[in-house]
Amino acid sequence: MAKQAKPTLPSGLDRGDLTYAFTSSPTTAHLASELTSRDGIRPIAYKWADQSHEVQDLITKVWKLEELSSDDLDKLPYEEYSRYLFDPRRRFDKPEALDGIRVLEVCRPDWSVFGLQFCGSLLAEHGAEVIKIEDPAKGDAMRWAGPPPDQGGAMKAEGENWPPHGTSLAGFCENRNKYSVTLDITSPQGREMFKDLARNVDVVIENYDPGFLDSLGIGYRQLSKINPKLIYAASNGPGQWGRDDLPRASYDILAQAMGGSVYITGHPDGEQLKVPIWVADYFGGATATLGILISLLFREKSGEGQMVENSQLEAITRFLGPGITWYGKTGNIQERYGNRHLWVCPDGIVKASDGYVAIGADDNACVSLWQCIGSKADGLADKYPTNVDRVSESAQDEIYGVIEEWAAGKTVAEIESLAKRHGFGACPVKNSEDACSQIHYEERGEIQQINDPWYGSLKTQGPVPLYSGTPGYIEVAGKPIGWDTEDVLRRFCGFTSERIKELEELHVIGKVAGAENLRDWW
Repeated sequence: MAKQAKPTLPSGLDRGDLTYAFTSSPTTAHLASELTSRDGIRPIAYKWADQSHEVQDLITKVWKLEELSSDDLDKLPYEEYSRYLFDPRRRFDKPEALDGIRVLEVCRPDWSVFGLQFCGSLLAEHGAEVIKIEDPAKGDAMRWAGPPPDQGGAMKAEGENWPPHGTSLAGFCENRNKYSVTLDITSPQGREMFKDLARNVDVVIENYDPGFLDSLGIGYRQLSKINPKLIYAASNGPGQWGRDDLPRASYDILAQAMGGSVYITGHPDGEQLKVPIWVADYFGGATATLGILISLLFREKSGEGQMVENSQLEAITRFLGPGITWYGKTGNIQERYGNRHLWVCPDGIVKASDGYVAIGADDNACVSLWQCIGSKADGLADKYPTNVDRVSESAQDEIYGVIEEWAAGKTVAEIESLAKRHGFGACPVKNSEDACSQIHYEERGEIQQINDPWYGSLKTQGPVPLYSGTPGYIEVAGKPIGWDTEDVLRRFCGFTSERIKELEELHVIGKVAGAENLRDWW
């Protein structure tokens, strides 16, 4: 029987289905033949023509989202087995890992730690019911932070009146799948309503100055008495306690500076540089999420809640690598090293004839890199056989001198092609446009096109990591401020329409900043 043609798009797939391309690493594809010689190891990349008719048929079923048996899965090349497990088109057919977990996210209205919103977004992406409490007068500070509105940096739903320019794009990154409730927690009525909500949740996360919620009578020591199983995560700059010479409030830039990342960023003879993303906020949000998940696991075993005290400053310091240990052992301070790496070589950015390219190689890949460069790299393999030999300043100067001279005479595409052929690592330095146009990201769901019922179509990053059984998802990108206030107050506080109207007039809660026709449509 003749083998069927390899499926190519559309190949019977609907227009809305994602395209596919091989996802094997260019640095490991050349090892496929070696791997197949070992018992039980399938190739990382496979050739369609080498597959039997039966396997080709199974691969086609994978692409068409047809169900396969366990025996069928065992016959697939590893890449297609992984595609079957993680295909983002299947995500809404699978359970949510955090389904049944309810989270109360209360964010300060002024500028501060955005890691809170990232933490809440991570939980919501994986099925938690996240109720976001925003200040009625201002809203979440992330609605105001982001690209300039006159350059398309904000989106406005029909009838939305606050913020006046619409919600910033930063807000859409970290308001995914959340309920939006406005509540003045500083008012007596607001504090009692907050307690009512806290009785009915598993987790509270907040980013106020240390002790502020406690001073209102709605901090951990008060809420834990009315909800002993509560997990309470406080996420701010340097922590809830410690020396008075550190600022209690924090911003991403302060955490970057205090945490040590700014000092080591930049060229040796140039200025110290900040990382131009909210890296401290995102690191802090990730560690807060880790703390919450660990606490949920502990509660499952013990029945006890606890407080998670999360510092974005300490998150930055934790991710600095061996710099702290090096100083503690030797007194050496890690300094700026530009586009090279102080402890790994080669591991840097070099200039090609038409742009910049990242190049990296381990000991074995270095041999391939030297062979690719040719005579100008003669002797480097013998002189610097291991990374330990290559990381001294003099060694790096010599090695990068050779690499940079070679790269300057080639295009980025030529270097990338040579890397795939010879087995060292190289890729272009890409921007956000490149990421959005990369098929690899699209088919894996890393970049997703969301059709939000309030704000329309937008691209955004998908949830990571991927899970075979309980994938994350994005149902909505965001909602107008206060959209769910009435629903939440009815569900958890038992309020009537008359009581809700009264609270609006007292400014304890805010009016919904969206159009009534949208509310009816949803």
